[in-house]
Amino acid sequence: MGQKIAGSQVEVLRGCGHWTPIEKADECIDILRRFYARRC
Repeated sequence: MGQKIAGSQVEVLRGCGHWTPIEKADECIDILRRFYARRC
């Protein structure tokens, strides 16, 4: 799906389910910060 959306990025966080922002909060925040830093 990431190839179909311009500017998108796919990240896979292992060991979590459907609550990724809760289960892997620190990793999610780091990924989002890096993503936004490249685009802002």
